[in-house]
Amino acid sequence: MFRKILLGGLAAISGLLIALAPMSAGAAQGHFNCRASALRLNLPLGQVVEPLVANPPDNPCATDSQVIVSFRDLLGLGISTGTLVAKTNAGQAPLTSLAKVDGVSLANLLGLVNLHAQVIRAKAQIVATHGGKCRLHSASTLQKLSVLGQNFDSLRTPLDLDVKLLGIVVAKLHLNATIGGAHPTIGDPNPNKITQRAVWLHVTDPLLLGTLADLIVGEASADAIGKPCK
Repeated sequence: MFRKILLGGLAAISGLLIALAPMSAGAAQGHFNCRASALRLNLPLGQVVEPLVANPPDNPCATDSQVIVSFRDLLGLGISTGTLVAKTNAGQAPLTSLAKVDGVSLANLLGLVNLHAQVIRAKAQIVATHGGKCRLHSASTLQKLSVLGQNFDSLRTPLDLDVKLLGIVVAKLHLNATIGGAHPTIGDPNPNKITQRAVWLHVTDPLLLGTLADLIVGEASADAIGKPCK
């Protein structure tokens, strides 16, 4: 009798372990996150204006596509655009986040910044290698760009500009900025997450922060949780 009870108990435990094994393996594999934002304004008191986002939950990554024909800010900051597009693609490799904005115009923003671009694009991707590793890539482009007295037919490389008032730096304008990944242009490397920002105005002056903290045009991000590429 004791032997039968013991064998039955072992069989039950074995069955439980077999049932749990696929769940444990799945949990170890992990998953992807992704998000694309065409335009974001970080305002005082934590307010955020973000008119177009693909896959706003970010976690987990899901295929999404959003379009609006234009943006006109109601705050009188001097921001206007043509068509805004945001897309995320989780259905086929490589996983991709993409943001695109046509006809971007910052007209005397904060009384200091003038920027005009025909097209702005930002992209972030995760590629699975044959060895099962996740490789993170990102890029952004500003076409027909005019910014703070400089002109570019196409700008793909990072460019950081000081925004000054009476000779004092009051904001930083980061173009084609990469955050995270193996080779970030801002901040520390992150092997699991990458964010690309085509235009990022980061305000540092305490008085100007009462109007605007950040303006981001064209942001795409992707990250790997656990080991989803294996």
